[in-house]
Amino acid sequence: MSCYPILYFERPLTAVILCGGLSTRMGSDKGLILTPEGLTWAQKLDKICKGLLIDTILSINKGQQQAYLNYFPSHKLIIDIYTQIGPLGGLLSIHNSFPNHDLLVLSCDMQALDESIVHYFLSQHTFLGEYDAAVSLKDGFHQPFPGLYSAELLHKVSLLKQTNQIKSHSLQKIFQDFYVYNLPLPEHHSLKIKSYNGPNDLEDLPK
Repeated sequence: MSCYPILYFERPLTAVILCGGLSTRMGSDKGLILTPEGLTWAQKLDKICKGLLIDTILSINKGQQQAYLNYFPSHKLIIDIYTQIGPLGGLLSIHNSFPNHDLLVLSCDMQALDESIVHYFLSQHTFLGEYDAAVSLKDGFHQPFPGLYSAELLHKVSLLKQTNQIKSHSLQKIFQDFYVYNLPLPEHHSLKIKSYNGPNDLEDLPK
């Protein structure tokens, strides 16, 4: 059970859009792909969060900074300080800048997300009063995004990383080691958490 000194309802909840991946399968930066409306994929998710009045920041790697400054102010961009460890590096880098914030984490390639499902995850923030994280479960595996991550969880993992005690950088392994709530996902939301990773996936984008 979480025993964080700052109770969940006293902690800010900030949305994070993960954009720092290498986009190897897509062949270009997924966060900067344009929608038919002329927004980048990252801007589309940022717009959804703005509509729900939640502060949003973007997790990027250093090589992306100049390109993203064409679309976002510098204060919304957090550059990875932990590299080559996948999404966990982005989460720990965000935690380093916002140590008392719980995080609602989205991935820029989840382009079927809409305001209703993001609002659903926001409404589940209360579970971080008892659990370290809240994520959905599919086929026996935790789905890390969208997901709610407590400041306590990130603090613990950060300490493990800094002292070279972390066993694995896999989020699945971390979910096994901490107190995670299996968030039930209504059927009408289940198709909205699809990731669009490669060029062939673009044909299936929601119209």
